[in-house]
Amino acid sequence: MKDWVKLKAYERLYQAEIRKQVLEQNEIEVVIINEKDSLFLLGEIDLYVKKDDKLRAGAILDEFDGIVKINSFFMAKPVLRFQRLLTDNGIQTYLRQKEDSQYILDNYELYVTTDDLEKVIPFLNGEKLAGWSKIDSVMRTRQTRFRVEILEENNIDTLVIKKRNTDYHVEEINIYVNTKQLTAANRILTLLNGWLSIDNYTKLHLAEIREDLLGKNNIRALIKNEDNKYYLYVEAHNEEIAIDIINKHKQWTKIGSYTSLIQGNYVKNQLAVEEIDSVLVAKEDPILAIASYDLYVDGLKTERTLEILTELENLEE
Repeated sequence: MKDWVKLKAYERLYQAEIRKQVLEQNEIEVVIINEKDSLFLLGEIDLYVKKDDKLRAGAILDEFDGIVKINSFFMAKPVLRFQRLLTDNGIQTYLRQKEDSQYILDNYELYVTTDDLEKVIPFLNGEKLAGWSKIDSVMRTRQTRFRVEILEENNIDTLVIKKRNTDYHVEEINIYVNTKQLTAANRILTLLNGWLSIDNYTKLHLAEIREDLLGKNNIRALIKNEDNKYYLYVEAHNEEIAIDIINKHKQWTKIGSYTSLIQGNYVKNQLAVEEIDSVLVAKEDPILAIASYDLYVDGLKTERTLEILTELENLEE
C-alpha cells in the first residue's frame, strides 16, 4: 500500500464503515484495515485513503463529525491569539495539537462546529479583524514560519490565517500584526537585520528550489520580492555555508561560445551587472591552433540569460 496513508482509527468496525460510505459517496477510494485482535479486542480499525486524497478526505470526515478545521500553523502563539479573538466574539473553538513529526508545519489546528462556520468566515477573510493589519501574504508555510519567527523575536504579535481552495489546499497564507505595531513590523521585515541576500531569481519557483535545498540542510532561507526579483536571504552566520551548498548543487549550462576572449568577458561582465554568475571555459584546437571560449551559467538562470543575450544582440544591430 505504497500510495496509501492512514487517515483515522476507530474502536468499532461500524464507525469505520459509516465513514467509508461517506468518503466513497464523495468519490474517494477507502480501505479499512482491521488490526483488532479477535480474542482480546485490542488494537484499532484503521481507515486508509490515497495520499492525494488525504486533505480532502480529512475535511469531509471532520464536517461529518460536526466540526470544521478553519486554521492551522506550526507555532502556538498566532493560533492561540486567533482562537482568543473568536472566543471573545462568542464563537466556540477547539484546539488540537499534533505530536507526529509528519505534521511539523501544522502542529496546532483550530476547529469550530459546522453551525458556527458562517460566523467565522468574516474573521478568516479579514473583514472582522479590528485592530489587526495584514503585513504580508505568502504561499508557503515555511516562509510564513520564518517571517513570524522574526517578528515574534522582535516582540511583534502576529496572527496567521490560511486561505484554502475548494480542494482544501493552501492558496495563500496571510500574516497579520497588531495595527499599533504595523510600522515597526514593516521596518523589521524590510531591513532584515542579521540576514544577508545571497542570490536572486526572476521567477518565484526558481527561488523556491534553492530554498528547498537550503531547508534540507537546516538553513533558514527567506524569499523576498524586491523590484520584480526574488531575493534569497539567509542569516549572516550561515552566508558562507549557504553559498557553498548552492554552488555545489548548481548545474552549469552552456549558453554560448566565443572566439574572442574580449567578447566573452564583455558578455560575462554584462551578466554580472544583472547579478548572474557565469564561467568562461577555454577550449583549444591543436590542429587549427585557435581557441574558443564557452560560457556557462547556473541552469536556473538560463531563461533570463538568454533574454539578456538577445538584448545585447539587438543593441549591436
